[in-house]
Amino acid sequence: MTLTPAGRAEILRAAQRDEFFKEQLSNNASELLHLIGGVRLWLRYKDLVQMTIRIFYDILMTALNLQTLGEEFTGMVQVNRTATALPKKYVSP
Repeated sequence: MTLTPAGRAEILRAAQRDEFFKEQLSNNASELLHLIGGVRLWLRYKDLVQMTIRIFYDILMTALNLQTLGEEFTGMVQVNRTATALPKKYVSP
């Protein structure tokens, strides 16, 4: 597999796509909190829930060695300098 460095446009598109998905996830979680807990609970915890969802997304992708949705959308593969740490999708069993 030949790897070439990603360009600025690809990196920007991947970041924008990730931001879009994190926004969608946090909005959905916020709506769920509103439906389950009511207005008072939602007003009290909406910012915490949104921040937690965003952080959880980043930690989950990193800890499980997965591509983010933005990286997958743009076809980017994040590797270390020696290209030995590939996402699970690219490692053959």
